[in-house]
Amino acid sequence: MALATIVLNVSAGNLVQKRRSIIGAFIMTLRFHETPDKITIFFSDAKIVDENQIQEIGSGLLDICQRAASCSKRLIVDFRGVRFMSSAMLNKFLLLAKAAKQHSLDLRLSNLAPEMLEVFRITRLNRCFRFDDDDPDLLGAGVPNPKPPNTLDGP
Repeated sequence: MALATIVLNVSAGNLVQKRRSIIGAFIMTLRFHETPDKITIFFSDAKIVDENQIQEIGSGLLDICQRAASCSKRLIVDFRGVRFMSSAMLNKFLLLAKAAKQHSLDLRLSNLAPEMLEVFRITRLNRCFRFDDDDPDLLGAGVPNPKPPNTLDGP
């Protein structure tokens, strides 16, 4: 069992993953796809509730935000497959929005399930983000659709 394993492969145009496991327990997978003009982030978990998982995702989001800002790229966070997240995760998105604003980065959220979008509306966080589900160019046309979260690591 690994105490901590981090794998990060960053190369333009390739789907990359960041994984961390602690004492053999899988904590999270944050995947992103980079093209010449944008970086699209995908989540592999349908539920984002574990505090360690949230800390790792928050750190990964800020790392990718920094990369997008350094390359003057649009950053798209694709929620396809995410059905639930804790309120602590909302704070991570506020920090991401703040970092994006500081870097004058074009940040968009996409493919939120209706129940997730309702959480953003109730908390009025919908005022802090742009939601783009209708324009395929903004969503990263040509990005392969990720597998549903429950099939990523299983047979």
